[in-house]
Amino acid sequence: MEDGSMEDGSMEDGSSGSASSNGSTGAMTDQPAPTNVTTIAGNRSVGVEWDAVENATEYRVHWSMRPGFDLSTADSMDVDRPAFVHRGLTNGTTYYYVVKALRSGALGEPSNEVSEVPDGEWVLEELGTGMFDDVVTGAPTPRIDVAERVHVLLFAEGYVDAELGAFHDDIDHEGDRDNDVDRWVDEVFSLEPYSLFSDAFVVWYIPRPSNTDIRDSSPDTAFRVPVDASGSFALTGNIQSDGETAMLAWQALDTFPFPPDDFTSVGFGTVRKLTASFLIFDPQYGRASVSGRALSLRNPVDDDQRLSAAFGVGHAHEFSHAFAGLRDEYMENDNSLPQYSPTSNVTPSATCSQLPWAHLLAGRGINSTEQLVGAFGLPMLGYHAELLCLMNGTHDNAEYYGGSGLLRVDDRLCNFCRELVAYRIFHRAGVLDGDTAFDTWSTQYRDPFYETYGFMVPEVVPQTNDVDSPASGDPVYEACTP
Repeated sequence: MEDGSMEDGSMEDGSSGSASSNGSTGAMTDQPAPTNVTTIAGNRSVGVEWDAVENATEYRVHWSMRPGFDLSTADSMDVDRPAFVHRGLTNGTTYYYVVKALRSGALGEPSNEVSEVPDGEWVLEELGTGMFDDVVTGAPTPRIDVAERVHVLLFAEGYVDAELGAFHDDIDHEGDRDNDVDRWVDEVFSLEPYSLFSDAFVVWYIPRPSNTDIRDSSPDTAFRVPVDASGSFALTGNIQSDGETAMLAWQALDTFPFPPDDFTSVGFGTVRKLTASFLIFDPQYGRASVSGRALSLRNPVDDDQRLSAAFGVGHAHEFSHAFAGLRDEYMENDNSLPQYSPTSNVTPSATCSQLPWAHLLAGRGINSTEQLVGAFGLPMLGYHAELLCLMNGTHDNAEYYGGSGLLRVDDRLCNFCRELVAYRIFHRAGVLDGDTAFDTWSTQYRDPFYETYGFMVPEVVPQTNDVDSPASGDPVYEACTP
C-alpha cells in the first residue's frame, strides 16, 4: 500500500509516485476528468479518492491552501491508483485538491476542486480504493463506500511523548519506514491474501502518548494494557475483555470518523468493519516488541457490542487471530479442545469427511500434492490442516514433532487459513453478507479463489519439524482418518 506524504504543501516522493512542482507534462490527451472526487479528514492527514478512469495509467493530485489555485504552479503527486493520502498537514487548515488522469504520461481534464480540513486524533495511514478483484467475476468490485470498507485501528500503547517517533512519523513516512506503524503495514500487507485484497482496507492510527514509562510499577499508559515489566517484559495474560483497556479503547472510538454501526458476528468480535491492533512499546528495543495475544473488547455501554483486538508483536499472526478468528496451531498441552466449525482452522475430529478443509485433501481437485494437507494434532488438543503455517509456533511442538519445535513460517499462511482470511475480507467488506455468507463463499467463491490465486505448496513436502534448518528436520505428515 502506498500514498504520498508532504508537510504543508512541500513535496516528498511516494513509494510508487513522484512529486511534481507543476501540472505540465508537455502533452495533453482527451482523457476525461476524474469524477466523484471525495475527501476524508484525519489528524494531520487527508484522504482523497475518486472513481477510476478507464485506460488511465496514473493520476496526478494537485493541492493548495488556496481555492481556485493555478494547477501549473501548484504542488502535485503522481499515484498509480485512484486514492491518495496527504500527510503531515496542519489541523484546522483548509486544503484544496484537483485530480487529473494520465495515460502514457499525457494529462487529461481536471476534476472539480474539492476541499478538506484535517482534524481529530485518528491519523489516516492507508486508504484502499474500495475496488478489489471479485474472485467470481475477475472484475473489480464496484467502489465500496469508505464507511463500509475494512478499517484497521492501530493503538499506541506505552509510548511517552519522547518515544512516539518510534511509533509513527507522518512526515518521513516514505523514507526508511523505520517506525512501528510502517513495520505493521509492511508485515501484514506483504502476506497473502491481505496483499491480494489490500484495497478493501483503510488503516488508521491513534498516536496517544502515555503519561508514564510502561516499566513503572504502576504505569499510567494510554490504554492500560497490563504488562509484566519485572523480567520478561510480556503481557501478563490478564487483559480483561470488560476492563479498563476495553473502556479506553471504546472511548477512543467515540471520535473515530466512522464509528461502529454494524454488529454482526465475525471472528472474535461483533463489529464487522473494525479490527484493532495494539502496538506495545518495549523500552529494551525502542520499538513495539511484546509477546502477543488476541481477544474481544466489550463496549462498557453495551455488552453485545465487541471489538476484535490483537496485542503485541507477531503482527500478522496476532492480527489474523483478531481479524479472521484463526486459532493457534501449535501443540500446547493445556489447550482446550475446540468445537467444530466450518470456519475454524482447528477442529476436534481427524475424520477426513469431517475436516473443514476436506476440499483441500489430495485428490479432491484443488490439491494434487501428496503428503501436505492432513490432520496434524491430537484428539484432546484438536487438528489443523498443515504443519508449517503463520498460525503455528513453538510451545510444546518439540514434544510431539521433535526438532526445534519452531514451526511458524512468518510469510506463509497454510492454504485453509489463507482461504479463511480471504473469506473474512469479503465478509467484513460487505461483499458477502448475512448468515449464509460462508455458504455463498464455499459454493461460489472457493473454487474460483484457488483457480485464480493458486494452491500454495511449501518448499519441503512432506513438511519438516525444523523451520530454521529444514534439511536437518524429520519429514512429518499425518493423514486424516478415513
